[in-house]
Amino acid sequence: MKAVFYNDSIYKQKQSAKTRKNWQDGRYNFLIQTPLIRNCKNPGCKNTFEIKLSNHKIYCSRHCAVIVNNQKRGLLQKDELHKLYLLGLGLGLYWGEGNKLNKTSVRLSNIDPNLINFFIKFLIEIFGVKKKDLKFSLQIFTDIDTQAAMEYWIRKLRIKKEQFYKPIITLSGSLGTYRKKSEYGVIIVYYHNRKLRDLLVGMLPTWLSGRAAPW
Repeated sequence: MKAVFYNDSIYKQKQSAKTRKNWQDGRYNFLIQTPLIRNCKNPGCKNTFEIKLSNHKIYCSRHCAVIVNNQKRGLLQKDELHKLYLLGLGLGLYWGEGNKLNKTSVRLSNIDPNLINFFIKFLIEIFGVKKKDLKFSLQIFTDIDTQAAMEYWIRKLRIKKEQFYKPIITLSGSLGTYRKKSEYGVIIVYYHNRKLRDLLVGMLPTWLSGRAAPW
């Protein structure tokens, strides 16, 4: 229970005078927080503002906060659209050029280095595949210089010789007009991962039906 003397007017006057004196003597200065000067976190704003030490405010105004947050949302949308674009094209390449019959690895073959590079980028950016884990095989004709063909693909794909299997050599002319289009042979890219192979094959029906990607 509150003591009766707390309501006494004389007691209140004495306490008020004592408190005022303590403030004047600087005894309560530790209760005063020095304002902190902070720069606005909006890169396009040069304003500064005062805050208490405990205040976590980082923008000088709501306007600056909206500008920065809208920019972040735009970048996120752009990144998502980029991945969806890569996903659609990558699945299209795998459907048209990939070997779906093999049960243990992702395989795709072509004579166009740009197409192969895009498929490699697809595997790396969408599925987190490491380029060093990819393997390659070269199918060439008997009248093609094996070393020159190997160096061509190493340069175009920016890969290492150690990533290649032994070249498969085919008798010249046995594939008719296709021979004229493969001056440096046919390159096959391998990623030995059954889980990813099954995922890609499983995604193809959804992609072919025109519905959204299943993730």
